[in-house]
Amino acid sequence: MYNSSTELVKYEFPKKIISPIYKIFENANIVYQDVIEDEFFKSEYVTNVKGRIMSYAIYRQFDSLYLPKNFPFKVKSVTMSFQQKRVELHRPNIILTIAKVNSRNTLPTVSNYRKKYASRNWGLGRQIYMDILDNNRIKLNQEPYYGIIVYNINNSSLEFVDIVIPDYKYERILERIELKPKFEVHKIEDIKDDEKRILGIENLKKEILDSKILFSDEGE
Repeated sequence: MYNSSTELVKYEFPKKIISPIYKIFENANIVYQDVIEDEFFKSEYVTNVKGRIMSYAIYRQFDSLYLPKNFPFKVKSVTMSFQQKRVELHRPNIILTIAKVNSRNTLPTVSNYRKKYASRNWGLGRQIYMDILDNNRIKLNQEPYYGIIVYNINNSSLEFVDIVIPDYKYERILERIELKPKFEVHKIEDIKDDEKRILGIENLKKEILDSKILFSDEGE
């Protein structure tokens, strides 16, 4: 257990843990920028599907086919209402979900699962519950803390990618970890020495372009 959100961040989010997360978003942005330059998307209606393309490029990389080797989180796909899926990143002491936000100073739209998970952040030092075992011994278990990877796109580039820790009432942000480095990779040529990463980006881009009809109608 941690005595504060600052302590949580210090021990749960060292650079080696958060760096692979940002690379996924960076890869997605490279794919996104290349895809929307395709002739098929040269239309005034492309604004209807930009968000879906970026979201798909992010989420798809959490499938085993694209996931980086030795990724420091266990990835789970969780079914929500209307058969929508969300990605959850799990470590023993933390659960992360993903959301697009318009402002880095606000939490994502409230939902039942976010409120439920955020309630685990109560006290950041007293979030335990008790299981009574068959032999009447008491076992104390700690539920994982909750954080959200939030991001936004501005002019087809990543404006920010942060991990935010909400308070237990899901009303405010306790801590923020900025994942975006000072020096970014904006195009595939900038990672020419990483052949595996380039292959993943190219394959994902091809996959999206081959199934682009999926993004041609946002629906009513």
